[in-house]
Amino acid sequence: MRFISFLPRFAAVGLALAVLLLAIVSCGSADDPGEKESGPAQTEAPSGQSSPSGETDAETDVPLMVHLPDKDFSKYQTFRTLHWTVDSAWIPWDEISVDGEDGDVMNSSVLDRNAVVTERYGVAFETVYQFTYDMNDTMRALVKTGDNAYDLCVQRGVNLAQVYTEELFMSFPDIPYVDLSNPWWNQDSVRSLALGSVSQFTASDMLVLDKAATASFFFNNELANEYSHACGDMYQAVRDKTWTAEKVMMICDDVAQDLDNDGVYNGDNDLLAVMSTDDPVHFLYTGAGLRFMDHTEDGHFEYTFFDPENYTVMQEILSDFMFEGWFRNTYLEPLPTDKFRANEAMFVISIVSAANDFRANEKDYGILPIPMWDESQDNYYSEVSPHHDSLLCILQSIRDPEFTGLMLEAVSNVAYYTSYPTFYDVVISGRSVRDEESKEMLKIIFETRVYDAGLVYDLKDFGSMILRSTASQTTTIASTVAAKRSMVEQALRDLNKLVDELNA
Repeated sequence: MRFISFLPRFAAVGLALAVLLLAIVSCGSADDPGEKESGPAQTEAPSGQSSPSGETDAETDVPLMVHLPDKDFSKYQTFRTLHWTVDSAWIPWDEISVDGEDGDVMNSSVLDRNAVVTERYGVAFETVYQFTYDMNDTMRALVKTGDNAYDLCVQRGVNLAQVYTEELFMSFPDIPYVDLSNPWWNQDSVRSLALGSVSQFTASDMLVLDKAATASFFFNNELANEYSHACGDMYQAVRDKTWTAEKVMMICDDVAQDLDNDGVYNGDNDLLAVMSTDDPVHFLYTGAGLRFMDHTEDGHFEYTFFDPENYTVMQEILSDFMFEGWFRNTYLEPLPTDKFRANEAMFVISIVSAANDFRANEKDYGILPIPMWDESQDNYYSEVSPHHDSLLCILQSIRDPEFTGLMLEAVSNVAYYTSYPTFYDVVISGRSVRDEESKEMLKIIFETRVYDAGLVYDLKDFGSMILRSTASQTTTIASTVAAKRSMVEQALRDLNKLVDELNA
């Protein structure tokens, strides 16, 4: 396990927060940090209103924790979080607490955000990191033994599929002070993952990795200019809502070249049109406005993937898009950054945090949303990948629900005005995006973020099996569907029975 302890810098917090909030105003409205994710419109902070402890910035009139009471939680000393990890490459930022200044603007923002809450409530922040595949067993053991070692758990969405039925978690609406209708709670995560009125997993602006895990479409700007006759103005296509899978495939057919004339697009010496990992099989499906599983009007779930129209779209994604000669899975070398640098790859389908990696690339690039399936769609849809994201959950064995609830609401509220705008305006837009049009596209991506309950609850591992079709180079899923459908439908009945039991 990796342990991070945060001890606040009380002397510096006032100046640091003032500078940070002033930076937010200069980059964009604090009410509109890149236009927040889909959900209810953001509420404007009452002008000039100050919180009970006076946390408001004179320049911005931003009230921090104004809706929360003053409480003395100094007896707890620390707010303790158990957080997933795989390795450092999967956790580019420490989203809950930071072990001192390291020169990274995002980490500094989290440090200052927490210091504001610490100053008011007398509580520091500690994070213990654990390998994501071991973390479920730890959570089971904690609840079984009544161990209250952690006030909060943060786990990858895909790993929660193994534990959501086990009565380990409290429901967020039952936690004092937590108000999921506030704009610092991701409204699509609240809606999509709800088990009736019970909400075991959700996301708020205290998290960073959920935003970093949003699907996006990168392109090599030099190649786009070279092949402008095929690409046209892709930014304008997004604005006109003509940025579709068909348009992408037309570009790819024109761009891809077997440069070594060996009859194989093996990626070593050829000009490839698209590179990715296996996630895009989900990204393109969600981008088509479809989900594996969604709610019915009565609050139960239905497995919408099995609808003939939806199934057909997935089959076409696999056969017509992902396994044409111009597509390459980047689990195999050369990697997309290398191909970008060599001007040998036009598109990379990845998550937003890839911009943080690409920014050191000498080649110019842009960012676009995942394409619509066709022009009949009403909007773009940007999936939050459950394989890279973070979701909040609260164990039944926590010390004090009031303490956990107040800390969650307070940190999420402060983050809404501080660390989230820093992530959007500075880390992503300011550092990693190379042109104003890409900033405009990033705004669209963040406005259209969605969660798919079918991928988080992952009934009978079905969603993950479809995803693995990419790595296995499978162009048809008929056999997978035939083998798993009855089991998935039984699991769906069990899930809906659980919904009834939880809401009885």
